[in-house]
Amino acid sequence: MTLAVVLLTNLITVGFMQYQSWQRFENLPPNLKQVLQQRWEQDTARPGPQPAYKEFTVQMAPNVTTLQPFPPLPEQPRTIRIPRGLRLRDDLQNSLLVSTLLGCLIGAALSVFFSRRLARPLESISHAAARVSEGDLSTRVDLPAAPAGREDELYFLTQHFNMMAETLQRQEQERKNMIADIAHELRTPIAVMKAKLDALEDGIVPLDQHSVQRLQAQTNLLSRLVDDLRTLSLADAGKLELSTQVVDIAALVENVVSEYQAVAAREKVQVQVETSEETILIPGDPDRLAQVINNLLENAVRYTPPQGRIDVHVSRKNDLVTLKVQDTGHGIPEHALPHIFERFYRADGSRTRVTGGTGLGLAIVRTLTELHGGRVHAWNQQGSGAVFQVELRG
Repeated sequence: MTLAVVLLTNLITVGFMQYQSWQRFENLPPNLKQVLQQRWEQDTARPGPQPAYKEFTVQMAPNVTTLQPFPPLPEQPRTIRIPRGLRLRDDLQNSLLVSTLLGCLIGAALSVFFSRRLARPLESISHAAARVSEGDLSTRVDLPAAPAGREDELYFLTQHFNMMAETLQRQEQERKNMIADIAHELRTPIAVMKAKLDALEDGIVPLDQHSVQRLQAQTNLLSRLVDDLRTLSLADAGKLELSTQVVDIAALVENVVSEYQAVAAREKVQVQVETSEETILIPGDPDRLAQVINNLLENAVRYTPPQGRIDVHVSRKNDLVTLKVQDTGHGIPEHALPHIFERFYRADGSRTRVTGGTGLGLAIVRTLTELHGGRVHAWNQQGSGAVFQVELRG
């Protein structure tokens, strides 16, 4: 833009100088104009290179200046009278001075115009940033008009600012939701334990093995919730360390499933394991990988009806190892699929604890999988419930 202003100023200056030269030529005496025009026509008609300048012999008189062309013209010599006040050099200097001043003024005016045009969007972004710093995360800046494919730096700066504000607003809302969810998850088992202890203290319920088991279950739930929150907080802070070693993922899956068979049998759910190879070695933390498998199995058992089945399949293709857990439940609602791995998210949208769990199991699955350099997906298999697939590098 600065280059355009300079070019435009130079063009205006050159044009004004050309106009001044034409005006000075028009103001010359007619006989001098005739001589100059004839000489120009002769020089133009003459073949070969043209001289860079013309030579004239000037004789000064008391009242007039006599100008004779040299060499003389072919026609009869004539005396050209030029008024003494006509000073070509002074007129040329004045023209250059006026042209320079005019160019400077026009350049300054164009610079102010374009600088204001550039500064106006920056001022809008500055005011919006001030509002964001004050806590108004809903602030957005209108995108400047730009043709498709010709967006400039201001357009992208405004777009990135709006994206940043939107991300901050979403994270702040997630933080508030997480605090509310944590309070709810802690309040429920604490309320159950308090009611049970009050009943025991008042003698309404006898202190027997069943009462102790119920209190123990609520205590275990609280303990697991705290452990899950700690795992996620360490992962967010980048301080969750993995004890990486060579792991036989096929054997690990079979061990975890065998330990979970008792829980599945209690829910009248059958769990089957299938592996493409007898041994599948990958680098990873066996305890964290076992936690991933356990969380997937727990989620599948929770949403699989009695007499249902859960299929666990482990396979390797080139350097990609796939762990797939498929159940015969009712599947995941379509609107819930993009959010199924978010913390404390429940597909039914309710806060009831009919299905149990802390609401953090699948979030931990995603976090631990990504720490191992893998990824996890979820979708519905038509007619056969939900499918969770973990992909790891072998």
